[in-house]
Amino acid sequence: MQTVYHKMIITARPESAVFAMAELQKYDASIRPLKDLDAGVKLVTVPQGHGSFFTDAPRLMFVRHIFPVLIEGSVQEITPVKLAESLPLQDMVGAFSVQKRGEVAFAFIQSLEALLCEKGFTQNDKSPAWVVSLFSHENILYAGVSDVKQNRSAWNGGARRYKKENVISRAEFKLMEAFEIFNLSPAENTRALDLGAAPGGWSKVLLDRGFYVTAVDPGALDARLAHPQLTYVNATAQRFFAAYKGAPFHFIVNDMKMDMYESIRIMLDAAHLLTPGGTAIMTLKLAKGQGLSKINKALALLEKKYRVADTRQLFHNRDEVTVVVGSLPPTL
Repeated sequence: MQTVYHKMIITARPESAVFAMAELQKYDASIRPLKDLDAGVKLVTVPQGHGSFFTDAPRLMFVRHIFPVLIEGSVQEITPVKLAESLPLQDMVGAFSVQKRGEVAFAFIQSLEALLCEKGFTQNDKSPAWVVSLFSHENILYAGVSDVKQNRSAWNGGARRYKKENVISRAEFKLMEAFEIFNLSPAENTRALDLGAAPGGWSKVLLDRGFYVTAVDPGALDARLAHPQLTYVNATAQRFFAAYKGAPFHFIVNDMKMDMYESIRIMLDAAHLLTPGGTAIMTLKLAKGQGLSKINKALALLEKKYRVADTRQLFHNRDEVTVVVGSLPPTL
């Protein structure tokens, strides 16, 4: 067993792992991949140490989950007792969770959890403040401990799971995850515009959160979506913009299945309908081979009328990224 301070395990969508490495190396050219531990899971070296990385962490689109490797050794060598005594826990505050990937025995996890509880820590797997991360690969156990914010997701490997009952479309999970990852908490009675709404998955998520929703699409909405706070407009986005005379919206969402630049043009046309201080969420659909350079070009176009807050490829994204933007301050 050895203590290390210059390795991390990163997780990305397998098809986007090359982009994840590219953005890490753009931040620090000395970061190098050491080994693929699984599809979309890489062990990387950070010569400057992950302490400096987390202090000055870059904005990352494709890296879904990170944990710093602090302990490394054979599965037979590392026991729960040794691990509990070796991990730097002195700065850990709040509830913890132990997350494992690979062939880590359930009895090992139970023993480690019990030892941490004996040290006075409280376990909370649903909403931890910090995480002990374990990954076994080819008889080597990698272990680390970190604040959950450093991991980029409170969920093991960044894999957020939702219940699938009464779902109109799997697209719902993308918006649900976006609310969590981007920490969005709209006020009550928020007015939302859902562009390209059919069959209504995103409208359903908004209605479940108490929004008043205007859903725009020439296609029909799912019959289960009948709701007193829903207004359905049977029209294209362009026709809706031309005819709409009502109040602006606090929230605009767009998950249209079209070329990213065409979708951005629609969002630029919608900018005048977003209230000052308002928020918009959209997905940028990626064609094969489109990566950082194309996305950065797309974001530059959005910045003509919006303030880009964050861009991430979420667990429930496929060949796309999710973008959160805000309204620009009014010009004097």
